[in-house]
Amino acid sequence: MRFLQHIILFIVIFFTSCVSHKSTARMTLYLDDNFNKEAQTCYVWGFKWWISSNEFAIFDSAKIKQNQKKVRFKVECPIEMTYRFSFTGQGPVNEKITIRPKSKAKLYLKPLPNDLNGYLTVSGKGTEPTCAERLFLTTIMDSLQYKIENANDTDLQNLYKQQMTDSLVRQIRTTPYPSLAFNYYIMLRTGFSHNLKNNELKSLKRFLQKKFDYPSIQHLEERSQPISAKGEYEADLIAQIQKSRSADLKQNTTPGAPISLTLYNKDNRMVSLQEIDTEYILVDFWASWCKPCQKEIPYLKEALDKYRDNLSIYAVSIDRYYDSWIKGITRDGSESFVHVIGSDKQGLPNAAVQGLGIKSIPSNFLLDKNKRIVAKNLRGEQLMQTLDSLISR
Repeated sequence: MRFLQHIILFIVIFFTSCVSHKSTARMTLYLDDNFNKEAQTCYVWGFKWWISSNEFAIFDSAKIKQNQKKVRFKVECPIEMTYRFSFTGQGPVNEKITIRPKSKAKLYLKPLPNDLNGYLTVSGKGTEPTCAERLFLTTIMDSLQYKIENANDTDLQNLYKQQMTDSLVRQIRTTPYPSLAFNYYIMLRTGFSHNLKNNELKSLKRFLQKKFDYPSIQHLEERSQPISAKGEYEADLIAQIQKSRSADLKQNTTPGAPISLTLYNKDNRMVSLQEIDTEYILVDFWASWCKPCQKEIPYLKEALDKYRDNLSIYAVSIDRYYDSWIKGITRDGSESFVHVIGSDKQGLPNAAVQGLGIKSIPSNFLLDKNKRIVAKNLRGEQLMQTLDSLISR
């Protein structure tokens, strides 16, 4: 009897270890020097689709020491899963990675001009879904979005929007990755359904439910299962981290208040206002597509020529596209400015710029050597007149 008990115990242990091994994935995160200057914590979170469509979970977390280069995570992964990364300090707030069970992924946190928080590149076993999704979004969707934004007439814009819709439908029908099919279906339903034929969305849903035995697809409309107490607690924790990250960036911009700002230049190096030691700094917010901004350029150049030893221009672009930004600098002949980019991936002011209350451009702050606000929104001759009165004292 005791021998039989040992055999049963061995089988249970062996089966449990096999199931555990099959339902986990490993990720190694490598940090760029921009992101390990201070100690912080990174959380890996998402939804447990195999339990219910709204069961939230923090799958793993790690305390990152100052100057630490490498971090390891082990996460529960019984199905193809999308995980999100939230850093309490410098790093992404909501970065998405999709991997497969038993993955051994390598993630590299690197700077990106139009993303203040950086981005994750991926490689290694099991990262094929992420690579496929990013290839589609960057080569097809981003290209069509650029054409839409630069189209001269409505008919051409509508043509490109229809091409985006058709591209999503093709991906839904051809991708071998159920998580991507689900993501594309949601994109289609929320942003492009008006471009579909009658009942095409329902037809796609039936197609996906038949093609993939995948929880998030099989229960597309299901949100009835209540979230567990543990899941609710962990969801609140991530929400508080993201809220505090945004709150930390809000600054007082009344005259006399000091401000700080650190953004990427065109060489992917972070440049801080604190690095600039001239007597005055003009923090100027602009974009290559902004006609009123272009009208201000001659006044900025004239002021810089006259007060080169006393003034620096910290030019913050809200361009969405890197090439447009660089071409704008060349077109305007403003290479002598300190150029950085303050937009996000959607071409909107990023969190740091939003923290300064910038809602429209052109806009600017004139700072003294202590980075305190001397004046705001100086236009045309006002800039030179203000500098003349300050520097001639």
